[in-house]
Amino acid sequence: MVATIDLVPVLGFHWLAGWAWREGNEAAASASMLELCFVSAFLPSYLVTVNYLLAKKYSAVNVYFLINMLSVAGCILLASYLHFLNWAGSGGNYEHPDGSILHDLELERLLGLGLCVPGGLTILFLHRKKRKTPLT
Repeated sequence: MVATIDLVPVLGFHWLAGWAWREGNEAAASASMLELCFVSAFLPSYLVTVNYLLAKKYSAVNVYFLINMLSVAGCILLASYLHFLNWAGSGGNYEHPDGSILHDLELERLLGLGLCVPGGLTILFLHRKKRKTPLT
């Protein structure tokens, strides 16, 4: 269930963004910026919040937070890869990507993972403190 809730926005957004990539240069530039913002800001916040609410609802033990954070990190990496595929499918080069797209993808991964890992750890400790359970 968690994987489905995590993957739907990733796949849905990049499927819609793929249309904009194929519309032309100006639309592609906007789509690239939207994908950068989506992967680096909205997606980590959404995923950490949803995973926390699900863990809270189902009284998840601490080990599930590790699984949830791996799921969140996987979604961010998948979203970054889908951004690359959208770029490459609109006229980019799969084998030899240019420096601009490589920079964007690196920034997405850095910001996305940089938000989800500390956010997930904070939520883990808040959840642990509320339940008064050990970290194991």
